[in-house]
Amino acid sequence: MKDINIRDEHSVKTIHPKMRLLKKKMKKGVPLELFFKKGHGMKTIMDKTGRLMDFKGVFVISSMDDSFLLAGISDRVLTDIQHLTRSTRKKDQIVLDKITQHFGFHTVMTGQRFLRSMTVSWLEIASEADRFLFGRALSRVSSLVIR
Repeated sequence: MKDINIRDEHSVKTIHPKMRLLKKKMKKGVPLELFFKKGHGMKTIMDKTGRLMDFKGVFVISSMDDSFLLAGISDRVLTDIQHLTRSTRKKDQIVLDKITQHFGFHTVMTGQRFLRSMTVSWLEIASEADRFLFGRALSRVSSLVIR
């Protein structure tokens, strides 16, 4: 019982403020098209997003009206966002198939165009435990969570 209270207290002190910060960041998210454009490698993406290196954390893909579409937990956030938008890995193709089916698109290309019209926001979270807890919190508000 005491263990649960510690987790709840930890959650209130760390996860809830981060969730509020992420919601604020969603209002001015980065267009996913940036990650898809030909010639935009990681160096260009990091320059355009103001990052010096990739990082561990969480990301949320949302529509212009701030509704969550997809949440991800990652050890390399920017790289994983780029792979997802380009669907270069098998797991990214599976996620894209789920998006296509969820929204009733007839082709994966339509689903990919839809995904590229979204924005992405992220938080750097170094602690693996905090990323896990944050991912669980995001799973309550997002239809798709990838790890």
